[in-house]
Amino acid sequence: MRTLPLYLMAAFPLTAGALPVQKDFPPLLVESQETAAALEAAPEHLRADAGVYVLDSMGYRRVRASRNGFNCLIQRETTGAFEPRCFDAEGSATLLPVIFFRAEQRSRGAMPAYIDREVKERYQKGEFIAPRRVGICYMLSTRNAVLENGKVSRVGPRLVFYAPNISNADLGTTQDLESRMVLIDEASATAMIVVPVQSARRTRASYLSPEDMTPLSRQQDDAVAENAPKDAIGGKQEHKCSLNQAANCTLDKPPGD
Repeated sequence: MRTLPLYLMAAFPLTAGALPVQKDFPPLLVESQETAAALEAAPEHLRADAGVYVLDSMGYRRVRASRNGFNCLIQRETTGAFEPRCFDAEGSATLLPVIFFRAEQRSRGAMPAYIDREVKERYQKGEFIAPRRVGICYMLSTRNAVLENGKVSRVGPRLVFYAPNISNADLGTTQDLESRMVLIDEASATAMIVVPVQSARRTRASYLSPEDMTPLSRQQDDAVAENAPKDAIGGKQEHKCSLNQAANCTLDKPPGD
């Protein structure tokens, strides 16, 4: 199992007076609440052995070591953002150092433009590196408020895959989710593929029991016609269904109507 580099726990020295100062800093939670919220990001089977980092007034600090290679925290780039994330071993080694650095700079009062410039320079110098293989950051919390394109937005649970230097054109992705996924931080070292998911129960049910079970050897239109409800002599029968089913269904009237 990989361990995080020792320099993550050390302060990044800055020359006195070199910091453009900002006033805002993300609100802090008590350690137990921060830990619980961070672990919401991971699937349940990973939570017990995942490492946890919590944010305090000086940046992130580790409160629990990882026993499975995964590390969870709440990322807050600005006031209002609330992004529980759980990184695998590769993300822990390559992306967490950047998150830690940004948080420490914010705690010192650095402006976003200054932080962005410093991060870019550290990538150029090789102090920060992009993920070296495919990997995953889980964001399965239902309380995600993410910062994208300078704006904080509420989003549902999602899976995030590392895709350094990939562009939308490479994948054919669109921001309206017609492609079933989106790309964030396009064409950068921190570019990621975001795949929205439903609840674990619904995702599992949809995948293991898809609604369309048409035999692959048949034409879909023929199978639909053949499987349509019929009356006693073989004629088509009107559908009876619930509110969650198709528009061609007829709902039973409530008792007393």
